[in-house]
Amino acid sequence: MTLPPVNLERLQNANESASDRNRKQNIEGFDFLRAIFSVVIVALKTRIFVLGEIFVSATFAYALMAKVAYLAVPVFLQMSLFLFYLKSEKLSFVYFLKKRLPRLILLYVFWVGTYVLFEIVVKGNSAIVKGVTSSTRSMIEFIISGGQSPFFFLFSLIFLTTLAAIVVTAFKKIENESVKHWISYALLFVCALAVFSFSLIPFTVTQLGGNSETGITHSISSIVFWDYNPFCFLPYLFTSLIVIQDFNSGKLEQFSSSFKVKLCTILALFIGFTIIEFHTLEKLLHYSRISLLLGSWLLLYLALLSPLKASPIVKFIASCSLGIYAFHVLLTGLTLPIIGNNEFFKNIFETVPGSDIVLEFVVVLTGSIALSFILKKIKWLKTFV
Repeated sequence: MTLPPVNLERLQNANESASDRNRKQNIEGFDFLRAIFSVVIVALKTRIFVLGEIFVSATFAYALMAKVAYLAVPVFLQMSLFLFYLKSEKLSFVYFLKKRLPRLILLYVFWVGTYVLFEIVVKGNSAIVKGVTSSTRSMIEFIISGGQSPFFFLFSLIFLTTLAAIVVTAFKKIENESVKHWISYALLFVCALAVFSFSLIPFTVTQLGGNSETGITHSISSIVFWDYNPFCFLPYLFTSLIVIQDFNSGKLEQFSSSFKVKLCTILALFIGFTIIEFHTLEKLLHYSRISLLLGSWLLLYLALLSPLKASPIVKFIASCSLGIYAFHVLLTGLTLPIIGNNEFFKNIFETVPGSDIVLEFVVVLTGSIALSFILKKIKWLKTFV
């Protein structure tokens, strides 16, 4: 009995379809990260982690904020860069300049513009305009920081995605995948070392008896202790690049012993840097912390490895993650002034410690989700959420 002839083209298409299905199933793990950390961001902004200080200790509350809440922005950057690398394999740099970059800039202009108008019209904060126009430096700082707001994330995303497009273009000229992989690790090490070393300068000067408030050290300190410094995110270019290289080479599917060692090494480094930062660099602000780089890198791997299927509610919250991130900036701080003078709520707030924080968290989260859902129904606004 002879076997029927094999249709190689059909077999290839079937394999490609299976591969695409596996990728979609793997990337579904991102829904969990989007849903969890969009809620975490609202919790951070509405001071929900202060409850840890009220009911446990200040140390516990600090640990939650430093090692859980501030993972949110790094995780979103890691996912965004991963997906960009995944899509850019078949796209040119010209496509990035014509399509992707303008969309990111439009997203930034829309939300920062909305934030400024909201501050002026609703909160009466006209000083925000004076701050922008006072000097060239103030204008540059305003643009980078998104108006000294959480919208700095959008500028950092534009900055990193542009660099990622340049990296992709350069790497396309290198045919050897192993060489690409080692270059990625080398650049990751250099960038991480630079961020870590740069952050240590003010502390080192102080320990040596110097004055960290004068000369060049003062300038370095002002950058190190600036929340919105986008250069702190440079190592993320290469952690996400390494993940996409592992993803494309099938290492996540094979899950070999060497890959397990890699994950355990990242975990050990995360714990090690967490201890160092917790005990000796507690003044170091959020995104200068190497532990956040390592933690978000590990979570990116775990999301891709996760076999779990996201429930409809998780998928829904994940689909609203950008809207939640944006609207929480506008809604936070509005709830308590409105109801704070009401006798009923005032009695509850005085009787139950932290109830005002919980109420604001619930209102801001549900309001952000509701507004995101509404904007998704409006054709010309749905691209912004």
